[in-house]
Amino acid sequence: MRRLFFPVAAILGVAACNAPPKNDPKAPAEAPAVIDTRPPAPAPVAPSQPKVKIIPDDPTERNIAVEQPYSLAAFTMRNGDIGMLASVYAPTATLKLPDTTVSTNQSIAESLHRFAISKSMAYFQRTSRRLTITDDSTLVDSGTYALMTSRTKGDTITEKGQYIARWRARPSGKNWVMLEDQILPGKIEKKKSGK
Repeated sequence: MRRLFFPVAAILGVAACNAPPKNDPKAPAEAPAVIDTRPPAPAPVAPSQPKVKIIPDDPTERNIAVEQPYSLAAFTMRNGDIGMLASVYAPTATLKLPDTTVSTNQSIAESLHRFAISKSMAYFQRTSRRLTITDDSTLVDSGTYALMTSRTKGDTITEKGQYIARWRARPSGKNWVMLEDQILPGKIEKKKSGK
């Protein structure tokens, strides 16, 4: 039995010496440590969408963006296209006149159409004098207007005054809407035909 014990003990001892070492944090390192000193790679950034420019930089483009709806409003005041006239104004818009204030685009359109019919309006022309940007999508336009009406046959009345309109800009200069429209009447000129 003794003869068998020593060879077995010798084999186990050799196997223990050749076994991989246990991970002991206090044990000395067998190889030098490798430390990566490179800065971490930046996280991938998704391409951002370019910011949409709502109000054009060119003053001419801004003027065109408000002049077209003014022309549309004058035309639809005469022909009675209430839906088209209402589209020039924001749903919660207000129209301020010397004697009254009208709210909502539908009520404004109906009121302007009744006015055009009652006065036999020939034309209503606005001329922008100053366009001021108040924030990234709001502008205030001020200028003069000329309103020609004919109450009786052959007689015309031209009213000249001022207006102030606050606009909400839309991308690409299309479908801008008035938030507030104020009419300030001024001089009235009467003219009889043939004189």
